[in-house]
Amino acid sequence: MPDLVGTHDSERDSESDAGADSDADSLRRSFPVPARSSLAGAPRRPPILLTAEPATSHQVSIPLDDYEQLRKQSERPALTVIDLLRLEGSFAKRDLAVTFTGRASGSWPTAEVLSSDGVRLHSCEGDAMLSRAESGAFAVTPLAQRFRLRCKVALDGSDRLEAQATGAVLEVVSSVSDGELVASGDGTARDFSVVRRISGSEQLDLPPTVTGLPASPRSAARCFRPTGPGRCSPSWWPRRSHPPSRPRHC
Repeated sequence: MPDLVGTHDSERDSESDAGADSDADSLRRSFPVPARSSLAGAPRRPPILLTAEPATSHQVSIPLDDYEQLRKQSERPALTVIDLLRLEGSFAKRDLAVTFTGRASGSWPTAEVLSSDGVRLHSCEGDAMLSRAESGAFAVTPLAQRFRLRCKVALDGSDRLEAQATGAVLEVVSSVSDGELVASGDGTARDFSVVRRISGSEQLDLPPTVTGLPASPRSAARCFRPTGPGRCSPSWWPRRSHPPSRPRHC
């Protein structure tokens, strides 16, 4: 019995080896391997690199109406103009303000409008933005094609407002109740100032009298001494600057 078992095992091993050899022969026939000489003489091809497509694209889709609007804006000149710069308020009440009224075209660029060393603008409201340019001047950025911007004014002093308007400002006016506008210059820059008027500085012009002195209700009284029946003559003049308005009998 032991001899028969060993014989059968050896037969099975030889059969499995034969099957493995046949499988290897079939693979060689299906996928022939070139000789080493042919591999050594063949030119080497560069490696193929696979790159992934970017996650985002550079193309943007917009509606046709928006495209036409952008095209028209690019065709127009980029310009911002201040038609009117108005100063308003009062020195006494300390509520001075400045109002910019203007228009913009094209891309609505930012324009420098006002420069001053002793003036500060704050608390602005309207259809534009106020900022400081690199030169230190105040600049307006429109937020609409036609805009109006009003800002409060703070001064270092209390009786004078001095500033310089740039070439983007066409006209400067003032409605300050107790101030007087003085402007000069017609070039690219225009200097202007609003000077406070002091109350009581204006005096009334009184009409002259026969003696050449203005009449006044506060003039001193004259004293008359009778020289005859029903007659009076001046006896003395008080030491005052004005003659009497009514004679007084002694």
